[in-house]
Amino acid sequence: MTLAVLSVVVVQGFGRFTFPLLLPAMAAELLGSYSVAGWSATANLGAYFLGVLIMSATAARLGSFAQLKIGMVLTVFGMGALALATSFAIVVLGMLLTGLASAFVWVPATGVVAAVVAPGRRGFALGMQATGAGIGIVIASPLTATVRNVADNQDAWRPVWWLEAGIGLVVLVALLVLLKPVPTRVAPRPGLTALRSVPRWRFIAVAYMSFGVSFTLYSVFIVSALEDDAGLSPGGATRLYTLLGAASMVGGVALAKLSDFVGRRLVLFGCGAAMVVCPLLIPIGRQPWLTISVIGFGLVLTGFGAVGAVLVSDHVQSSEIGATLGAIVIALGVGQFIAPPIGGRLADVTGSFNATFALAAAFGLVCAGASAWVIERDTDHGD
Repeated sequence: MTLAVLSVVVVQGFGRFTFPLLLPAMAAELLGSYSVAGWSATANLGAYFLGVLIMSATAARLGSFAQLKIGMVLTVFGMGALALATSFAIVVLGMLLTGLASAFVWVPATGVVAAVVAPGRRGFALGMQATGAGIGIVIASPLTATVRNVADNQDAWRPVWWLEAGIGLVVLVALLVLLKPVPTRVAPRPGLTALRSVPRWRFIAVAYMSFGVSFTLYSVFIVSALEDDAGLSPGGATRLYTLLGAASMVGGVALAKLSDFVGRRLVLFGCGAAMVVCPLLIPIGRQPWLTISVIGFGLVLTGFGAVGAVLVSDHVQSSEIGATLGAIVIALGVGQFIAPPIGGRLADVTGSFNATFALAAAFGLVCAGASAWVIERDTDHGD
């Protein structure tokens, strides 16, 4: 389980959530505008969507353990390309590779954890796996600040990518040497077939898609909004982003555990409600609302995925969890793909990120509505 969590730290926390930290500097030096930056993020998320399709199609043949290792190879090469980038095209290449990597690590890591952990501890274990993204953010934020201070240059973003690629290489070697697949006696069904056995799976898919739009808009543009609209210094914005990461370290475990007591549906609905409120606090631009927003959204960032994974695991066998989540995460990929260019364009046209965060809140409302209709195990099933 530890190796799976470390893989998520590198691929999600570094390969994905470092980009918002470095976005202002990369936009100023290399990308030119937030619209172009939005398309860079879309390249990452579009590749993630494509990777989910490939991962789902190969899940039964390759298995979660092999897919996890493939994802780590892709992310090391992707972060290396970002460190070397001298043009928009190379940035896109790096974002494409890290996007593919995210699909081949995030979902298969869930399957790996489910395979090695007893069912009674699965909620806690999947919550821990979800915290990997938050751990990565908490590491990446001070790492970025330290590199900037040492280099005496607020735009020193390349060394950050190099350092993170080096950490990824260490984790990759550990995976290749130490991670051995767990055999299963039951042949898993294809992901979409297994997903259709989950009651009201369409509502789960809509909730995931809406979550994808909301959290992508928030996470991609939060640092830029804090600096450009709220007037925070790069250090102040980085500290709040670190706080978001710290909250997300708690969110996966805490909300997954809470769902054991109050139910998956209620917690998922609460996540959607938080995604309505938290983005609307950012345009206020003052404390304590900014802190409340990042803490609340940080909890949701990992909590929603953890509880969603536990909900799915309630209905399918452990060997099918990775493939089933892969099928449903296609909806998440759609949401992530469409969000960044729209959010970036809104910011460029309006001159602020207010409309971008209002759109994130609107999709949070859709997520809450869809979550209210999901069905849990041992209830009346329907579709």
